[in-house]
Amino acid sequence: MRIENPEHPLTKLGFNIQSQLIVQPTPDNTHFKILNCKVATFNFDNMSLCDYEMNYVTNDLLSGVLEHPFAAKFDEGKIEEVDLGKSEPLWSRNLKKGILSLFQLDLVKGRHEHPDTVQYHVTEDGLQGHCDTLYIVHEDDHGSVNVTKMRDLEKCDRKFDDAFLGRKKGKVCVKGGADKTHPISATTETKYALKGTAQKYVIDHAWATSTQLFKPHGDGKEFAIFVGRAIHLREEHDPTIGTDLPGDVEKGHSLAQEFPVTGDLKNSDDLKHANKIVTEFGSLSFCRNFHPRPGQASAARVHRRGHQGDRQPSRRSLLFILLSQTLMTFNYEQINDVYHSHVTNAAEDMKKSIREVFIDLLAAAGMNPHLAFGVNLIQQNEISPEEADRFYTKISLNFKEVSTAAVKEISDSCQLEVVKSHPEVRTACKLAASFLASGQECIRAHNDDEEDSGSCSPDIVAHLFNYSVTPSDVVGEPEYKNTMFIRVAGNLATRRALLYLKRFIWPQWHAAEHKRMVALWALKQAAEHQPELARSIALPVFENTSEPSEVRIAAFQVIMGTKPDLYLLRHIATEAINDPSDQVASFNLKHFPLPGEVRVSMPR
Repeated sequence: MRIENPEHPLTKLGFNIQSQLIVQPTPDNTHFKILNCKVATFNFDNMSLCDYEMNYVTNDLLSGVLEHPFAAKFDEGKIEEVDLGKSEPLWSRNLKKGILSLFQLDLVKGRHEHPDTVQYHVTEDGLQGHCDTLYIVHEDDHGSVNVTKMRDLEKCDRKFDDAFLGRKKGKVCVKGGADKTHPISATTETKYALKGTAQKYVIDHAWATSTQLFKPHGDGKEFAIFVGRAIHLREEHDPTIGTDLPGDVEKGHSLAQEFPVTGDLKNSDDLKHANKIVTEFGSLSFCRNFHPRPGQASAARVHRRGHQGDRQPSRRSLLFILLSQTLMTFNYEQINDVYHSHVTNAAEDMKKSIREVFIDLLAAAGMNPHLAFGVNLIQQNEISPEEADRFYTKISLNFKEVSTAAVKEISDSCQLEVVKSHPEVRTACKLAASFLASGQECIRAHNDDEEDSGSCSPDIVAHLFNYSVTPSDVVGEPEYKNTMFIRVAGNLATRRALLYLKRFIWPQWHAAEHKRMVALWALKQAAEHQPELARSIALPVFENTSEPSEVRIAAFQVIMGTKPDLYLLRHIATEAINDPSDQVASFNLKHFPLPGEVRVSMPR
């Protein structure tokens, strides 16, 4: 595996693993055993990888784990079942799946209708899940077959963003398909040289290369990760080495890579432990690398504020990224040590600046212990209201693994007097809790017979929001509080949250006009998750010509956010001609999408 900066293609960093592989067919399956595992690391400039002389050394950790035999069951070249040691580390299981995937060739089933075709598509299981795979087969008259199979990893049912904890691959459509940008791209290609025929063959050589281009830090630099796998047949002979499977073998039916997930924590004390991705990959040793000098920390803060006199902005940004990623591996006790070493004991003239950097680092790291420690600082009144506001806002954007305990930790802190006494802090707290609860772990009900589950289940939401409140219940309440809960409902975007917004939007509930406008804005935000319900709430308001123009315009924007069918668009366009409000008619016609700019579906 190697990492490259596309701007400096001759600079390479990575490692190689070299070993022998025993392959032993049995009546039930095929056994595999890795022997003599060696590792070489490399980091060089201005040289081709082919010209670099690798210095391989034996690694006892790798050898001890990887040499446990494993197995796969094949059916006409396709893997149907894999046998791996249940107690093996996740990285070892993934590596062995990578080896097994090299032996999978669909030369029979994939073209059973046209056995002689040289190019065809199949859906094939692999490290990224089931992927659309292109096969190109060339058979010659000398008993050899050359095969190339290629995959666009964007066409897999399991996207590779699993590898980025808390991050999602994104696409930005600028003005149409031709201008579509791809911040992340990934492909894989495997080539085979076979001896025999497509029906009965021996793999002489196989080599696979996958390329993934990442741009993880906004407008920061891109980098590419290349993962290569290769096997070369050395000899064929009768078995001389035992390949018996371990006693704790576990059967599976997928080659997809696995990544460590902490799971749905229930107890707030569990948040103090490092996330599983840290412990699983042994990253705790990074704690000894965290020794920023006070001057570095304050300089990083100056850059984050956008100081115009900063002559080294890229260096400051890099420093902040390095510190936050190092801090990401810490548990609660280690974070506490850093806080007392670098913040509590800082010089008085620098303490505020360093504390601000520390708060930003906590939020940027975004793991469970960092959330727990930040909330504890707020509870102990050790940071200012402005710093608490910033922490709540940023931790909700950077938090990696949402759990019941995490949502409760934030929502319960909203009830602290030190939080409630500052409206802006309480608002940030409630919005942060609702933002986490409404994430990808939220499974929303889509009809009245279902119930929300996951991070937005009723028992979790009850810690931060009351669905049953009506406009008459909040008469006399502080205005910020009403606006705050309406925005929370927009974040949650559950059916019950939209029905809550409906009570603040429809005129028969007699909510003040400014509250109706806020509720319509929140409804527009929630429409992505509940388009039909959002449209059914907004459409009667829009069509009621006695409503104020600004309310109808807001309702129109909600409707357009639900991607309405063509017949409704035609109806709105036709009625706009005779609309009694010139303001509404002008706005609608001005903002009405042209046919090529909106995706519509014809009614069935």
